[in-house]
Amino acid sequence: MIVQCPGCKLKYDVSGRPPATRARCRCGTVFELPSPDDNADALSCPKCGASTASNSTKCDYCDTELARARCAACFALMFQQASHCHKCGAAADAPARAMHDDGSTQFQCPRCEEPLVANMVGDALIDQCTSCGGVWLDHNVFERLVDDAEQRQRVSTAFDSAVSPARAVDGRAVVYLKCPECEVLMNRKNFSRYSGVIVDICKAHGVWFDYQELATIIDWVRDGGLQSARERTASETRSKRRATPSPTVEMLTRDVSPGSQYQIGIDLLIEGISRLFR
Repeated sequence: MIVQCPGCKLKYDVSGRPPATRARCRCGTVFELPSPDDNADALSCPKCGASTASNSTKCDYCDTELARARCAACFALMFQQASHCHKCGAAADAPARAMHDDGSTQFQCPRCEEPLVANMVGDALIDQCTSCGGVWLDHNVFERLVDDAEQRQRVSTAFDSAVSPARAVDGRAVVYLKCPECEVLMNRKNFSRYSGVIVDICKAHGVWFDYQELATIIDWVRDGGLQSARERTASETRSKRRATPSPTVEMLTRDVSPGSQYQIGIDLLIEGISRLFR
């Protein structure tokens, strides 16, 4: 069963844990695991619109497979492929985190292995290392941060008032860090190709920023760097398309000198067509 934290909206897989027990999210919110309503309303087939029973796995009219799931926020039935719940609007495609039996969800810093401290800044959950100053953000949190100017301002203000870390980290050294959640080695990438900030990314879970890297990216986005990067990427894509010869141009630029394989093929084709009209 997947549930959503009412505080920060992170999702957790609590399969096997009984309803009415209490769970603690990384953001500090303690909430009770709800019981799903077995009498949920039926849904309509996404293909033909026919009404289907809550326990049906296939539409009775058009045989469309009907994979279902429950919304982690309101527990309404919805189609498994849906991106948002049709009843409450909650995002349905965000990944669920594992929640251990003891309720622990705290992560360790991938740099210095100290516990990460989770804080809510606006509606963003930020895990920060108090030793080296690094920051861990889930993908959905980082995407909202990039797109929302108000949220960027809140986070920027929070970092401006933060004390300097006790431990300095040389971000220029090439070290592959493990994801705080799954412990798989992360990839090092230049954020948006042109920012100049090399971040560590776990494709499944989130992004790690060394001290001041997130603040630098926020300033870069605020000053129009992201928009310029997108325009530059689009321009390069158009240039590559123009540089790639079309099939017509390729035909015109092939070797058609006497004796070439292409010219021999043309001669044989012309001869065959001529015979048809003799």
